[in-house]
Amino acid sequence: MTRVAYLLLSLFLVPAAASAQREAPTPVSPENIKAQCWMKYDKERKLTVDQRLVLVEKCVAERQAGQAR
Repeated sequence: MTRVAYLLLSLFLVPAAASAQREAPTPVSPENIKAQCWMKYDKERKLTVDQRLVLVEKCVAERQAGQAR
């Protein structure tokens, strides 16, 4: 193949590969999900730790269910 043919092939194949990577995001680890949920409710000082725990558990369950799809 000539250089022109390789150049034309690369113009068509590179964007296709990039879009395939965008469509399949990497799953977030369970530890990261828990940390994100704790940080989400950490700012609410009027809640007790037990109240936050309930909200965080619900948040974690929702995010893990959304990730399973």
